[in-house]
Amino acid sequence: MDGFHRSHVYMLEFAASSTREKLEKARNDLQTAYEGFVQKLNQQHQTDRTELENRLKEFYTAECEKLRNIYIEEAEKYKTQLQEQFDNLNAAHETTKLEIEASHSEKVELLKKTYETSISGKGAFCHFSRDVMERHRIH
Repeated sequence: MDGFHRSHVYMLEFAASSTREKLEKARNDLQTAYEGFVQKLNQQHQTDRTELENRLKEFYTAECEKLRNIYIEEAEKYKTQLQEQFDNLNAAHETTKLEIEASHSEKVELLKKTYETSISGKGAFCHFSRDVMERHRIH
């Protein structure tokens, strides 16, 4: 090989080496850019995930609070309804009790009058019988 060819080969090798270095640098730059992009994408994904988790927690908390309020409201309605039924039952019981007591008092009074009448009748009969017996003795 002569000097011309050698210098030409040398220049080609130099150009290839220079191109290889440029390609390697470009590849390294692309790798760095890719890794930066993936890192930013992962960070955005984590940020989105955290935001979504927070929104879900807020939604869940709000829904739980709504359900709790509905439960309390329904429990209060039921409590009021039961209290009304209890009060009505107490009032009916008290009315029945007073009616029974009044009826009992009336029956007791009637029994007293009947007893007194029967005693006064027996007393009159006894007086009448005594008078009759005394008359028979005297005569």
